[in-house]
Amino acid sequence: MKLLSIDDELNLMPKKQAKNYMVLFKGNNYEMGVGRAGCYEGHSHYSLTDLLFSPNGITCETKDVELNFSRLLVVPRKTYMPKVSIGNFFFLKFSTIRQNIIIPDKTTEVFVEGSIGSYFSRANLEFPWYLPATDRFGKIEVTLDNLNLILCFDGQRSIRIE
Repeated sequence: MKLLSIDDELNLMPKKQAKNYMVLFKGNNYEMGVGRAGCYEGHSHYSLTDLLFSPNGITCETKDVELNFSRLLVVPRKTYMPKVSIGNFFFLKFSTIRQNIIIPDKTTEVFVEGSIGSYFSRANLEFPWYLPATDRFGKIEVTLDNLNLILCFDGQRSIRIE
């Protein structure tokens, strides 16, 4: 299992750089990276599910509820995520549908509100993951264990994020 330290990755970036994409969508079918603590403007994704993890916490207000001090947010495609205040973080974006994805996928359009998954200390989640090169679905398994996040890509590669 590969270990990824959010803070170690951020220390490799120039201080003025807010986010770093470690894996790009093209050829990989997912985007992955790290970002610095701060407030980020609200947005949706046309086709990608957005997963945000911060051991230091995430605060986000939705139409129905304040998601105060989560560690893991799962934002389905076409779900609007309002402005977030977040500690240093890890992000993963992937497609759960059979569709041609055009990057960049981000928009400020509000499609749906209020269906954001919020987790504080423990979660075991599984998502379909579309692999266009093979025209099949794999899966991404996500385990939140307090201050660590473990990802398993189609039963093959595992990453522990801290």
